[in-house]
Amino acid sequence: MRYLSDYELLNQYSGVPLGIDTLLAAFGSYAYPHDKVSQLVQQGLLVRLRRGLYVVAPQSQLNLPATSSLIIANSLYGPSYVSLETALSLHGLIPEHVYSVRSMTFNRGRDISTSLGRFEYVRCPRAYYALGITMREEERGSALIARPEKAIADAVVSAKGIRLQSTGAVRTFLEEDMRIDMDELAGLNGELFNQIASRGYKKRVLELLAEVVEHA
Repeated sequence: MRYLSDYELLNQYSGVPLGIDTLLAAFGSYAYPHDKVSQLVQQGLLVRLRRGLYVVAPQSQLNLPATSSLIIANSLYGPSYVSLETALSLHGLIPEHVYSVRSMTFNRGRDISTSLGRFEYVRCPRAYYALGITMREEERGSALIARPEKAIADAVVSAKGIRLQSTGAVRTFLEEDMRIDMDELAGLNGELFNQIASRGYKKRVLELLAEVVEHA
């Protein structure tokens, strides 16, 4: 029986977050698998995201793919889905490159900084959470991400210190504050905003969003 090298084992698990139990099983042939995991972290072959969660470090010379930041965001803290500026950028609704991955959760909001980037989590009501989420396929797995409509809704309802009481105010906020490409609104589903509004959270603002989209 041929035992796999460390690199061969890591290649099998690259591209997805790994729990400590998975790693201990993978290196179970070692007398002290915990020590082996620590050694791989010190060597830069594994990256510790938080206690009990790791990813294989991208190693171009070994042809190991980097783990998707979206999959990391889902795994690092949850339940959560990628949204806000991150999702809007991925959907082509805003021009900016986003330097942190922003997500929504019905748990307490928090920010987590890792060697692979910064991950922000914004709290939303549980009843509002599940609508308008889809799966995005990545190289080695998939991630939960807001549909364009939900990402806009999340951005508007989580914005602090604003009062949007007319469709004109909503349009101005979308175009000037959020820098959304207004031409892209025509392809969105206004009814989804009404479905989200039916959950009772910032109902009037979401209804105004539906009107703006329906008349785009």
